[in-house]
Amino acid sequence: MTQSPPPTTPPARPPSVTVVAVFAIVVGGMGLACSPFAFLPYVVDTGPNPMLEITQRSAVMKVWTIVAVVLAPLQALMLLAGGIGALRLRAWARRLLLIYAWMGTTTTAIGTLLSLIFVGPEMVRADDPAMRIGWLATIAIAPCSGIAFAVVLLVVLTRREVKRAFGMPEAHLEELT
Repeated sequence: MTQSPPPTTPPARPPSVTVVAVFAIVVGGMGLACSPFAFLPYVVDTGPNPMLEITQRSAVMKVWTIVAVVLAPLQALMLLAGGIGALRLRAWARRLLLIYAWMGTTTTAIGTLLSLIFVGPEMVRADDPAMRIGWLATIAIAPCSGIAFAVVLLVVLTRREVKRAFGMPEAHLEELT
């Protein structure tokens, strides 16, 4: 008579994984829903748009804007899929969220730097104080929030107990990824 092995219980999902997964689903879903609106100024006459005019005058900003508008829905999809998979503790989801964190940090840093170099000088000279204040607030708040979430993902998803919950072999728990 052979005995069947005892049933294995799935690993418990750490609360930190639940928090980042839900946040990833919400942000990814909103990003996916809102990304198409980034194309509007390029296909529909939305009236005077000083920011669009500034970015169109610089070849570098024009190319970067196209790259960013294409990457935004892809990154949102990565977040959404990664968040859903993370709730189920799928190893691929953890990797996808880590890739998103590095990719998001990189694209945020590049976009912020380019905006400071190519848009900043014109915004500082803008006649409308509301434009100056709006640009300064955007350049200060948006990158900080995006990078903060990426750092949270990197910290949470590289913790030993989180890696264990995602089924990473014991021999690899000390690795940074």
